Amino acid sequence: MAQVLFQLPKELLVHTLSFLQPDELASSFGLHELLYADDGDPFTQIRQLALWAKYLDRNVAMSNNVFEGLNQLDLLHLKYLIKYNILIRPKEISFVLFDFTNYAGSYKYFEVINTYYLEYLKKFTDCFSIQLILVENVEIDNYLVKSMFEPFNLNNFKINWFTIKYLPNSMTGNQQFDFEDLNDRNAEYRINDFLKNNDGLMVENLKLHLFSSNNLLHHLRNDPSSDNACFYCNSLKTIDFSYNNLKDDDLQNINFPQLLEYLNLSNNNLCFLLNHNFNLTCLMNLKVLNISNNNIMQFNFNTNHLPSDHNYQLEHLDLSGNNLTDYQDLFKTNNLFFKNLISIDLSRNLISKLSSFPSLLKRINLNGNHLSNFIKELNGEIFPKNLLELYISFCRIVGEKNLYPLFISHLIFEENLFKLRLLEITGGAIDYSNFHSKSTLPLHLQVL
Repeated sequence: MAQVLFQLPKELLVHTLSFLQPDELASSFGLHELLYADDGDPFTQIRQLALWAKYLDRNVAMSNNVFEGLNQLDLLHLKYLIKYNILIRPKEISFVLFDFTNYAGSYKYFEVINTYYLEYLKKFTDCFSIQLILVENVEIDNYLVKSMFEPFNLNNFKINWFTIKYLPNSMTGNQQFDFEDLNDRNAEYRINDFLKNNDGLMVENLKLHLFSSNNLLHHLRNDPSSDNACFYCNSLKTIDFSYNNLKDDDLQNINFPQLLEYLNLSNNNLCFLLNHNFNLTCLMNLKVLNISNNNIMQFNFNTNHLPSDHNYQLEHLDLSGNNLTDYQDLFKTNNLFFKNLISIDLSRNLISKLSSFPSLLKRINLNGNHLSNFIKELNGEIFPKNLLELYISFCRIVGEKNLYPLFISHLIFEENLFKLRLLEITGGAIDYSNFHSKSTLPLHLQVL
């Protein structure tokens, strides 16, 4: 078997081995013991290729702690790679600094990385992320963070994600760690061209999960003369501030960067989003806004004072899981902010009355609202004519299953929804992909 493997081209062998999971490679080829293997052992070369395959095109973590479930690269194996000039090709390397506010331990680890290994790591990949794991509810010194990561800026490194998480239950080693942030991200939110700011770190995506609005605002100081100013905010295009207990007034103290394209404020404590406390006028490039799972009762963003040529880019709005009773204020007077909106999620609110939606919408989710007068309120102007997907399950619209076909026909003809491809109602799905004429409705209703 070994002779057959040796006959394969090295790259093909590594590619083949990469189909095994990292833990399978480690156990099958004894990668933990490889550090102490005899160079004269003919099996050593295969084991080295298995080590290469363990990291090939995968997200790799380097940390001052040991976590289960991570494809980690420790310093001993890194030294081994350097010694034998093995250039692995990971998709991304993430530095996960555990118990970051224990500055002596975390700073020492990162100082070793910066001094001896950072330049070599750059040969592996040009995509890096940083996660700071906090186990104590204490403020972080932004100046110290800046000084620690200064080598990244000086050497033109690109920081993909910068994440700060407060995990109070992670006080011991060998923790089960949520690696979600380091997995593949939707390509729609990944930016190919990184913008360099001479006064700050080259960061395109930021996630802060601190469970405290005060701690969050501490990281976002906008005074450039302050040692604790937000040195990584200027070039951000993705921000995730979910789970920070943000309140309405807190938004007034956050100046979101103008280059922002994706903003996640879900799972906070927001109630009233108005012009005076949520200034969206500067976010011309924003494409995705997620404010789901708050307590929002009113979202009224007025653009009447703006020139009509303001071209906002917002395409996806998620307002699910809030306390909205209607959505009329969102779209009245041709709101410029929603001019290019193609998808809206209003599921799990308290909406009981229909009103007109913007004409460009392709996807509308109204699941879990109280639309008992849905049929009576249809007037031919509620839904856009080019709508492709409509979700109206669990809205108390049709009680008897035998009434579904009649209801669907009425909806299609009354609102001229002849381009509709997907209709979900009461857990069922109606597929209109084969629809050809008004006289024939090939309804395929599946009730779950």
